[in-house]
Amino acid sequence: AEAGRLGLVVQIHTGSGCGTYFDDRGSDPLLLDSVLNDPDLRRTRFVLLHGGSPFDRHITTLLLKPNAWVDTSMIELLFSPPELARMMRPWLEVNPERVLFGSDAGPFGPGLGWEETTWLAGRRTRRALGLALSGMAADGVVTLARAKEIASGVLRENARSLYGLR
Repeated sequence: AEAGRLGLVVQIHTGSGCGTYFDDRGSDPLLLDSVLNDPDLRRTRFVLLHGGSPFDRHITTLLLKPNAWVDTSMIELLFSPPELARMMRPWLEVNPERVLFGSDAGPFGPGLGWEETTWLAGRRTRRALGLALSGMAADGVVTLARAKEIASGVLRENARSLYGLR
């Protein structure tokens, strides 16, 4: 509630990860439904990090809430662009202004440092967006012009708006 009052964004880890004995069932984003619906937290904006995988479809319904966003961090490092496109398309169809690119770039080991993970995340996300949005355009869900707007939003503008960046 204090974060909302101060205009800060709360980021919450969703989906599997963070070690061998991580409580995967407890990372289902739908468990946050009561938090996102809480009247005292209506002004608090939440970013559901890592796309909630393997519960990525659960993110779709949460994006209908006025205080929920999702980011792609880490999932583009784990999944191929076609799989990432499959995960992202429902989000893009329901509320594309609430989808954010995130890289989760960092040193993952020899030969896979910050530079490589940043490059890999950006490349895979752009490819996945291209696949998802071209599929949406081919299916008549969006125009090509709207697909370009959505891509720009995911890759930059949505985060600028959410975080109040110039």
